[in-house]
Amino acid sequence: MFRKHGRTSIRCPMQLKHQRLGSLDVVTKDISASGIFIDLQSQTDSALLSQLRLGDTLEAHIESPDSETEKVRLQVARLSKDGFALMFI
Repeated sequence: MFRKHGRTSIRCPMQLKHQRLGSLDVVTKDISASGIFIDLQSQTDSALLSQLRLGDTLEAHIESPDSETEKVRLQVARLSKDGFALMFI
């Protein structure tokens, strides 16, 4: 499958804010210029997956290597059994 943007595997904790679900503590699997894939491994996490919908919007605070924090908006782009993909908006 051809991808427009290459992915970098990186596992890092992240907190997302969802209007309906509140704060979500998740772990990234990979990141690209267009988005992030969130890895869901535990049973608790899979319950979260059943509540997300394509197109839902979330907020995240991402910390850069130089300790700058940037607030970003993300949209659920894909749901799969092992996690979900978010694209930057």
